[in-house]
Amino acid sequence: MMNRGVNLIVFKSTILQAWNVKNRVEVRDVARNLFFFRFFDRRDMERVMEAGSWNFDRRLIVLKEMKGDENPKTVSTTNCNF
Repeated sequence: MMNRGVNLIVFKSTILQAWNVKNRVEVRDVARNLFFFRFFDRRDMERVMEAGSWNFDRRLIVLKEMKGDENPKTVSTTNCNF
């Protein structure tokens, strides 16, 4: 977790360019330094998840696939697979 907030416009532009997704990805700011990514193509999501680990501004981006009606604020972001 970053101490300072992330500029959403810069973050979104940078990460989507790095991911090179073929289809639309919606990025929502959920809380300070917590973002929700909605992939409109499952293949894009799978490729991004498999190609990780990702970082922004020298900080690790923890990606978790959410199931059903999970609340992004309650998903654990304390660990990730390498």
